Amino acid sequence: DVGRFDEAMDILETQCFEDKDKAGVYLHMGIMYDVKCDYEKSEKYHVLALQEMLNRDILESFQDGGKNRRHAIDIVNIPPADRLCHIKHPMPDIIKQLNFLADNYNAQSRIDLTEAYLGKALELAYQLYGEEANVPDIATTIMNIGDVHRHRNHFYEAEECYRKASDMHKKTVDIKTDPSMAHIHHRLGSLYLLMPEKNFRAESQFVRALARFHIPDRYTNPRTMAESFHNLGLCRSAARDYYQAREYFQRALDMLN
Repeated sequence: DVGRFDEAMDILETQCFEDKDKAGVYLHMGIMYDVKCDYEKSEKYHVLALQEMLNRDILESFQDGGKNRRHAIDIVNIPPADRLCHIKHPMPDIIKQLNFLADNYNAQSRIDLTEAYLGKALELAYQLYGEEANVPDIATTIMNIGDVHRHRNHFYEAEECYRKASDMHKKTVDIKTDPSMAHIHHRLGSLYLLMPEKNFRAESQFVRALARFHIPDRYTNPRTMAESFHNLGLCRSAARDYYQAREYFQRALDMLN
């Protein structure tokens, strides 16, 4: 519930002092600020989450008798572009967190950083799973790389990434119960609105996205759902179905209030 933001943040800040899983707490604080579009604070907590994950990996390596003793990393005070050289060990949590940070930088239009973090995430995912593997971590990273292409107006490259991610998700998750496909349909619809020759495909993508956004997903930003409703309104308006367009625009506003 976006309206209970302050209450949720108080709970999370208390958990920072009580919960052993500080990485998970920081992650959810970052997500909360993503929802509020406060990307500066969101970045802060996503970086703290990444630091906790990296240092947990170091501690576990030392306790397991790792031969290469490593010291705790303070990446918070390192410039964003310089952090990536400290990330060397492929772990699912770290791959996911690099994607969260890439999303944050994309929202801030810091596209070079977005591309760098996604490149590192894909490199680690290939190390962990292999380049031919069909796994959600790789599919999500490729989907997010599509966002970089879209931002740079490389529309056909973006479509190729979204389609590839879609094919991978269909092989790895139950698309009837997993919300991943909702995000891909939303992105494809947004992309087709930018491509005059494919405008006619946009509406069906938003309909598919909204049909799947109802699946419980703690990472779905309500603003993304509102954007799908808004874009459906644009599609209906272009078709001169103004009554239905108004209904979709109102649904979008209701989600943001």
